[in-house]
Amino acid sequence: MKTKIKISSVNNLTDARYFAAWGVEFLGFDINPESPAFISPPLFKEISEWVEGPQIVLEAGKIVDKDWLHTYLEQNPASIIQWEYGYGPIGSFNGFEVSALQSRNDNLRSENIVIQSTLGINAFSAQDLQYLIDIRDSRSIYLDVPFLHEEWDDFMNLNLDGLVLRGGLEEKTGFKSYDELDLIFENIPS
Repeated sequence: MKTKIKISSVNNLTDARYFAAWGVEFLGFDINPESPAFISPPLFKEISEWVEGPQIVLEAGKIVDKDWLHTYLEQNPASIIQWEYGYGPIGSFNGFEVSALQSRNDNLRSENIVIQSTLGINAFSAQDLQYLIDIRDSRSIYLDVPFLHEEWDDFMNLNLDGLVLRGGLEEKTGFKSYDELDLIFENIPS
């Protein structure tokens, strides 16, 4: 795919396999115990062992308990951590939360940045759009906003590298509707 896709908040095998089949770049699991999308270490291990292809990302969020984080990281050997919401090396700006996808073995600046906003693309101001241009530098920018398939042209006009999509709860084990996500994936330029 020309546009790279990062998935966030995967918490079930159905989502993990669906997204891996679409060839996404990153598959993210929320490891912050304060988050509603938190995935326990045993469930993370079980799901991640069934998935091949995407790079696995541990989404750390604002984990305050460093000992707990260290223990989780020791038990789960994913190679990439997403430091979010000002916890890590980037921070926030003008309502955007900025985070880095960083290799656990690399203390250098991340080459992949995630920009998150509760605003949709069409609600961005001129200052917001300028910020996206300014932060880009030589890094890949993944935009994490509410997104519908009808917004592809707007997203493509931003000239960013990637988009963040989200997993969610299953209707029942092994069953979930992916209609909107199918439309998004089917419209990704190749």
